[in-house]
Amino acid sequence: VPSYLVLGGLVFVPLSLPWLLARYSEVRKVPADLQAKLFEHKEHPEEEVVVLSKVLAAEVNYGYEDFPSCQLLTFNGMKVQSLRQLRQMAMAGSEERFLRFVMSFHLEIVLDAELCWETHANIL
Repeated sequence: VPSYLVLGGLVFVPLSLPWLLARYSEVRKVPADLQAKLFEHKEHPEEEVVVLSKVLAAEVNYGYEDFPSCQLLTFNGMKVQSLRQLRQMAMAGSEERFLRFVMSFHLEIVLDAELCWETHANIL
């Protein structure tokens, strides 16, 4: 099972208490929406909340630097239920023109898919 996924310099991770503590140092500093998601009932055992952990600086994602710690809700119009599923959807949709990520708080990230795939190795 992957512990993170990088798409267009966007680093996605599953929401977990260790990640929250590493990111915020104290539980009381964690945004309320993420605290609630951590303990929310799962419909399936493999279901997990996927969050944008970090944005790696790259031309392909310029302007999206302030989005970290948002929950990823959908990818290219499909609900995201796990990091593994997100990876599968990204690989299956490699012919798409754009990668569309809808985040919590109605934030949306749209990246040029071709540029994402071309620059992936350079970003890492």
